[in-house]
Amino acid sequence: MRIRRRGKERPGFTLLEVIVALVIFGVISFATGLALSVALRAHTASTQRQEDQEEASALFATLSRDLTAAYGSLNDPDSVFIAGGGQGPRAAGGSLLLLTTLSHRIEAEANPAGGAQDESAALPQSDCALVRYDLDANTGTLLRVENAVPNPQVVMQATPSPTNILSRRVLALNLRFWDANARAWRSDWDFEQPNQAAGQPTTQGSAPSGQEDANGTAPSGGTGQADSGTGDSALPGAVEVSLALRRTDGTPATYTTLIPIAAPQPMPHITAPAANTGAPANPNTTAPPGG
Repeated sequence: MRIRRRGKERPGFTLLEVIVALVIFGVISFATGLALSVALRAHTASTQRQEDQEEASALFATLSRDLTAAYGSLNDPDSVFIAGGGQGPRAAGGSLLLLTTLSHRIEAEANPAGGAQDESAALPQSDCALVRYDLDANTGTLLRVENAVPNPQVVMQATPSPTNILSRRVLALNLRFWDANARAWRSDWDFEQPNQAAGQPTTQGSAPSGQEDANGTAPSGGTGQADSGTGDSALPGAVEVSLALRRTDGTPATYTTLIPIAAPQPMPHITAPAANTGAPANPNTTAPPGG
């Protein structure tokens, strides 16, 4: 015969209580992990969106700096503003935009030896630079090539380097130009032909009898005016830039901005003053009677 001794029972949990506790712990862990995952995805998306906007802002800032300070002059044959369907020979390179701008800042040449700088050895620079924008639609690469001294041949033949790359995610870059005279938007601009026509001799002259015109033949009549250019006589009043950028996640995003041009009217021709052939007449002096 066994004698059961009653004593103090050991504390513990039943199997049902353990299962319930495990279920509750699993639900809390799942909710916490889900909340953290959502927060991390939101943070990553916000960071990527901010990076995309910063890249678009940087591109707009570069374009705005060049376009706002766009420079045109009837005294400088290298002063151009060509985009879209330009008819000049400098538009044959297929560039997205070619313009002269005053956005360049003259940089001092550093002397590697640490001594006095030899200014005669430094390359010449100007605050007016010739800038070319190119877009490779296949790779999405947007390039900006600048020449500190406006020289169309140099800037068109320059080989782009990695420092010229503005972005590698540009899907499209569309430009529209405001024509103040027609009060309408245009997709192309050609401020080059007037510069060439301004320097051409008169081809249809009204030279007096016995004289020959620029072609070496005696004219039979004409207008007495030089042939006018077929391009634009001024710069656009503003440029609308529409940028299609590939986001970090691969989806496209479109950004648009309007950039005004500070000085759309080109600098006028500078004519040499008339030669001084004698002392000027005194308007207050009159000839004496009978003199």
